[in-house]
Amino acid sequence: MTDNKTGQLIKFLQQEITMLDSLLTLLSDEKQTLIDRNYESMEKLAVEKEKISALLERSGKDRVDLLQVDKFDNEPKKALQAFLQQTSQQEAQQINQLNTQLAEKIGLCREKNLINGQVIVANINTRQEIVNILSGHNPETAINLYNSTGTVKNSPDTGKHEEA
Repeated sequence: MTDNKTGQLIKFLQQEITMLDSLLTLLSDEKQTLIDRNYESMEKLAVEKEKISALLERSGKDRVDLLQVDKFDNEPKKALQAFLQQTSQQEAQQINQLNTQLAEKIGLCREKNLINGQVIVANINTRQEIVNILSGHNPETAINLYNSTGTVKNSPDTGKHEEA
C-alpha cells in the first residue's frame, strides 16, 4: 500500500508532467506565433509560460522538501535513492518511470524554449538593423547617399538630409 509520502511524490511528479505537457503546447504555439509573425499573441503566451513556470517551481520545491534533499548534501539523486529504499519495488518502479518522463519533458521544454528564444533574438536584431539603416545611425551598414554636389558619401550621422 502506498504511504502518504510516496503518494505525495507520485502526485507531484504526475502534476509536473501534466504542467510540462501544457508548457510544451505553449512553446509550440509560441513557435507558430513566431512563424506567423503574430506578435500581438506573444505577450499572452509569455504570461502563460510564466504562470506554468511558477507552478512548476513551486511543485519542484515541494518535491525537494518531501525528499528532504537538504539532508543529503543537496544532492537530489541521493535523496531519491534513499526515499525509494523505503518504498515497495512496484512504487519505486513507478516513481522512476515518472522521474524519467519528467526529465525527458524538461529537456524538450528547454530545447524548444532555446530555439524560440534564438528566433526572438534574431528577429529583434534584424529589426534593430533595419531601424539603424533607415535612420542612418549605424556606420557599418550605412547606405551610400548622393549629396547636393552629386558626390557619393555614407549617410550622415545625424540621420538628416543635406540641404541643396
